[in-house]
Amino acid sequence: TMYYNQGSWTGEWKDGERFKGNGLIIFYDDKGNATGKFYNGYIVNGKAAGRGMLRFPDGSRFDGEFYNDEYYNGVIYNQYNQQTDTYINGRSQAANRASTLNTISSITDTALDFLKGLGGF
Repeated sequence: TMYYNQGSWTGEWKDGERFKGNGLIIFYDDKGNATGKFYNGYIVNGKAAGRGMLRFPDGSRFDGEFYNDEYYNGVIYNQYNQQTDTYINGRSQAANRASTLNTISSITDTALDFLKGLGGF
C-alpha cells in the first residue's frame, strides 16, 4: 500500500506511481481526511481501465468498465441504489435520449410550421 496526497493505492506500482493491476484508491482532501470517494478496480498505466467501481461520498456510484479514467460500459446508481444512467462504449445513454428527444421535438416543430403554412392548422 502506498499513501500519497490524493489517496492510497493498494496494488502494483512502478516508479512510485500506481501502475497496473487491481487495487483500491481512497481519495483524501487537502487536509488529509478521507473524502468518502474511492475507486476499487483495475488500473493500467496509472488510470482506471477495465472492471471497477467508483463510489462517491453521497453513496452514488459507477459500476462497470472504465477506459483511460472514463466511464465506458456500466451503470450509474444514485445513493438509493436506483439506476440513473447507463454507459455504452463511452456514451451516456441518458444524454443520447435527451439528444434524440431534442431532435424529435425539432422535427415535430418543423412539421407543424409546414402544416401551418399550408393552412392545415
